[in-house]
Amino acid sequence: MLIEPGDVNGLASAILRLLMDPELASRLGENGTRARCPAFSAEVMAKSYIGQYEQVLASRSNGTHKPAALEVSCR
Repeated sequence: MLIEPGDVNGLASAILRLLMDPELASRLGENGTRARCPAFSAEVMAKSYIGQYEQVLASRSNGTHKPAALEVSCR
């Protein structure tokens, strides 16, 4: 469900629609969870942050810094 920023009436209508249709709310929630993981999983985001930090460190160091290790699971 897409609502324009600042559209208070549209947001209220969308919320009421979800409250009145629990099956739709459940389906959208399940679809959102599937779409979010793995593209926006904690693991992917953490690896992205670590990569950015490593780039900064590499640009400031003499090449002696070691890459960070990370293990995170997507639930």
